[in-house]
Amino acid sequence: THSHAQRESKDMEIRAGPHIVALLPDRNGQWGGTCGSTLWCASQALVEWLSATAQEALLQDIVRGRSVLELGAGLGLLGMFLGKAGAQRVALTDMPQQLPLLERNVKANFTSSGGCAICVAALEWGVPNEAMLAQEWQMVVAADVVYDEEHMDGLARTLNDLLHSPTSQSSLPRALLALPDRTEFSHEREGHAVPDYELLWELLATVSDGALKASRLASISSEEAGTCDSRIDVWLVSHQSRKKKRAREAASPRGAGNER
Repeated sequence: THSHAQRESKDMEIRAGPHIVALLPDRNGQWGGTCGSTLWCASQALVEWLSATAQEALLQDIVRGRSVLELGAGLGLLGMFLGKAGAQRVALTDMPQQLPLLERNVKANFTSSGGCAICVAALEWGVPNEAMLAQEWQMVVAADVVYDEEHMDGLARTLNDLLHSPTSQSSLPRALLALPDRTEFSHEREGHAVPDYELLWELLATVSDGALKASRLASISSEEAGTCDSRIDVWLVSHQSRKKKRAREAASPRGAGNER
């Protein structure tokens, strides 16, 4: 039962700048969740990177006063941190079996009165969700969501749908993702293995008809991130005009630099 799970597990506290996020992990599977029931390094690495003084302007630009949706939220660390950091509204989404633990963690961090309006919702990648798509999401965030090649097409389609959800033209939706540079998909370019997330960018370019681009903002070393052998790359996905896309393709060979 859930009460038994609470006796077996203890909350951990993640400190990020002035904010503290309390998390109950599900190490023994008693909450019936998914692989998101443990804390993954990319989520904590992104939170710590965003909370650094050097990222103050970025955090204010992408989060404060904005509506945020997290994909594959797991324990909810990233989305809850953004809620504490000034987001106006946050939706933590994951598979239905993950929601009870997510809801429990939200209750441990937020009260019903004042502050960020935060909710938990089921969202399966690649399956149209009219309730989510009908709302305005100014930022979509995710951490370590590139782990299964079979899910990449659905993830690309969901990202594309959310980044084309209703919003003002002066503030087109964007996405911030923290992705390990693993090479487990056997995905190659010109005979060389490339990070698994390159498959996501290729699929996203296809489903968006070139309307979206991914730009690498930073790389967090494996030592900083606490991972064994993978650095964490931080990417910003945003809209671009067709004219800019053609100019960029003409100026740069495919796969060069920090843009995709």
